[in-house]
Amino acid sequence: MRTESHFGKKTRELRIERGWSQEELAEIAGLSTRTVQRVEKDQTQDGQTLRAIAAAFNVSISDLKTDYWVAEAKPARSLLIQSAEDLGIAIRRAYHYFSYRSLVEPNDKAKVRINELMDEIFADIWIMDPNEPGLINSYVNSIQDAFEELKGMGLIFFTVQECRDVFIKGRQPGERHPLEDMTYCHFFLMPTHGCFREDDGQKAGPLHLFASHCREAVNTLLGVIRNERQIAVAINALFAICAEARPGEFHWCDVCFPQAEDGSRISLDYLQEITGLSADELANFDAQVQCEESQVQ
Repeated sequence: MRTESHFGKKTRELRIERGWSQEELAEIAGLSTRTVQRVEKDQTQDGQTLRAIAAAFNVSISDLKTDYWVAEAKPARSLLIQSAEDLGIAIRRAYHYFSYRSLVEPNDKAKVRINELMDEIFADIWIMDPNEPGLINSYVNSIQDAFEELKGMGLIFFTVQECRDVFIKGRQPGERHPLEDMTYCHFFLMPTHGCFREDDGQKAGPLHLFASHCREAVNTLLGVIRNERQIAVAINALFAICAEARPGEFHWCDVCFPQAEDGSRISLDYLQEITGLSADELANFDAQVQCEESQVQ
């Protein structure tokens, strides 16, 4: 939380208190009417101008000043949750407020079970305290089975953590109290090899991985949390390409899917990860496909 000093509010209050128009204040202070207007709108804090206005009111410059609290936010952090222990890491980073949502669309039967498992995982997360490591360890142990069951269904979590200043309402009308460094931990249930892109139905953004090293990806997910953005999720990049209804408009994130020298975006490592095949098996499969294509031609 930082403070900012403004001079427009007090300048306007003192002018109205004396029954002066902006033109009259400008004449007394030896300024233009436009300059007075800019001061009252906090569009200038020129020292010479403020001294002239303070002299016109017979007050000091500090008497024209109003200090305001300005909320600040630290860069969001993120983490791919690949084990129950990783949930403990996320909680230690952000623990004041929690939210969770699913980014998958399973069938009705699976949906019921997924919701049950998510409720089991997050039922007690609200009481976690980073200063009580024993409590967090107990929580992590208690959700191991539920987490592993979700993982067996091809689902894991990606989490975004925020740390920002906020204001809370006081008892009196208009009264606000600052709270610094409030933390928020947001969980997204996603396909294990999932990817996504911003898509409002009109225009689609670049394809992202759920990747901590991509600032644009993390900011897009923050936009989802704040209901400012919509995304389309695919179980992996291959499915995203095949499902594209607008091939000419398909874009890749250069951070998540850097372009190789041959122009490709999907690396061998990524293909091994999503298919479970070895490099040799993929090479044999590619050779077989090329052979079949040559026979068709």
